[in-house]
Amino acid sequence: MKTPKSWADVTIAQYYNLCEAIEMDWADDTDKAVAMLSALSGISIKQLMEETDTKDLMRYINDIKFIGDDKVKGHPSPKLRVGRRKFIVDLMIRDSTASSFISLTELSKTNEIAKVNIHSIMAVFAYEVNWFGLRKKRTAQSQREIAEYFKENMTMDKAFIYSGFFLRSWNNLSRAMLSYSELKRRKAMKILAKESRSL
Repeated sequence: MKTPKSWADVTIAQYYNLCEAIEMDWADDTDKAVAMLSALSGISIKQLMEETDTKDLMRYINDIKFIGDDKVKGHPSPKLRVGRRKFIVDLMIRDSTASSFISLTELSKTNEIAKVNIHSIMAVFAYEVNWFGLRKKRTAQSQREIAEYFKENMTMDKAFIYSGFFLRSWNNLSRAMLSYSELKRRKAMKILAKESRSL
């Protein structure tokens, strides 16, 4: 059995399975560790317990100790390769459409929602490029397809870096947009009040 040795070996889909396993109630830490191993390997808990000798099981559990290390190092780059496909990432959130902003608002309402939508958050800002490095045409369908591709193929070392960057940027941007909207609203109310007094 092949077990992941770092976040670079764990896809987003495996990460979602891992989160589910961690959140369940287990009798003890060993049961929880076996469930985590099952989530990452795709082998059932029953099969791991019945067909794996204790020495190998303990070695496999030891291999996944990286899960406790959530400090993934690195910075987002405007170029991203996932599997055989290449993408340009809109790090400055300049090329994103209004629908992308609406999507991101829905995907990041709460930490729980964001945690299970890392692949979709990534797809909002990643644009696939062709052999010549030119962006392919983007549609709602192609964005969903990219999200699913990321879910199955992007590894968590990249996903942590990019999704963390976008969620921090989005939180700052949304606060700035709210402040700006509030200033515009107050200005409009002053003009309206002034005009209503002159009537």
